[in-house]
Amino acid sequence: MKMRRIVIKAGITFAVLLAGLQSGITAPFCMVGSLNFGAPDCVYRTWAQCRASLGGVGDYCEPNTRGPYVFDLRDPANPRVVQPARGGKIRTRR
Repeated sequence: MKMRRIVIKAGITFAVLLAGLQSGITAPFCMVGSLNFGAPDCVYRTWAQCRASLGGVGDYCEPNTRGPYVFDLRDPANPRVVQPARGGKIRTRR
């Protein structure tokens, strides 16, 4: 019975730590690939950086919709980050 409690506590601790890692993701683009078992790797500041990192069959890049970003997707081959700037104006970055 004591071993069961230890295993349950370890599982809960692991889940909490994993959730904390996912919430700190801030880069605008993510690569989803086979190396991380389908979990998004959101460390890419530009679409080109993400595309250059693709390595395996089935790997792909996607905009990070979990972060504080708004995207301009009119050109699907080259999405851009659009963020509200101070004063309510919209600023576009590449």
